[in-house]
Amino acid sequence: MKPITKFLLVLIVIVTAVLLLEILRPIQTPSSASTININTPTPLYETKENEGGNVTVSVTPLTLRPGFPPSLDIAFETHSVDLAFDIEQIATMRDETGTVYTPVWQGSPPSGHHRSGTLRFTPDLPRPGAVTLTLSDVAGIAERSFNWEVKNP
Repeated sequence: MKPITKFLLVLIVIVTAVLLLEILRPIQTPSSASTININTPTPLYETKENEGGNVTVSVTPLTLRPGFPPSLDIAFETHSVDLAFDIEQIATMRDETGTVYTPVWQGSPPSGHHRSGTLRFTPDLPRPGAVTLTLSDVAGIAERSFNWEVKNP
């Protein structure tokens, strides 16, 4: 075998070995490289659920704070009911003084089996207290109510 052929053969073996080692080397992720300390704040308000009429409604407050408009994430889940209703027409929010808040829906349109979005209300919450979200006539359930104490963070 000629010296140049031996050299090329050895070079190919070395390059192949290096490439295989790179491919087979474990990928180092941040969690395996070191411990990351992320201080995730605990949500101020809990998600509440209501099941009935083959529909599960989940509501998570985004903003319930004096001086700000209330906003809630809402999800409707079902496998058998058509969710063809106008959420702005069925949603009502009141506080402990009787003030009624006007809803605006920003989310999926009427229909289907899975809907989600954000329900925002006006006016701003005036002070700490309590609010009740009521959804009327979802899947034959006359009224679904969700209550929270408004905190002053």
